[in-house]
Amino acid sequence: SMLTAVRAVRGREGDAVRETLANTPLTAKGYTRLISEMGQRRRTKLAMHVLNYVRTNSKSGASVFHYNAYIRALATAGEWQVALTTLQQMAADGVEPDLLTYNTVL
Repeated sequence: SMLTAVRAVRGREGDAVRETLANTPLTAKGYTRLISEMGQRRRTKLAMHVLNYVRTNSKSGASVFHYNAYIRALATAGEWQVALTTLQQMAADGVEPDLLTYNTVL
């Protein structure tokens, strides 16, 4: 469950997060919720690890919803430069930003 995933990734970094997520499969919506939860806790590094996991391990890759959740997490934490870089990464990954993406970055 999402709550299990939140508890499991807390305090972990890099490979440990990837291993934990591999053993705690979530739906696409679940990963979005996990990124949002990390953002609400201002745990942007963990949110980044979750996004990167989805980007590299999901059959369809990260969606606009995953990116929007991460960009919102960055905005909440005041990390605007990283949010702008993430917007560029979206384009590089072929993910089309939507109105929410642009409103959050602005």
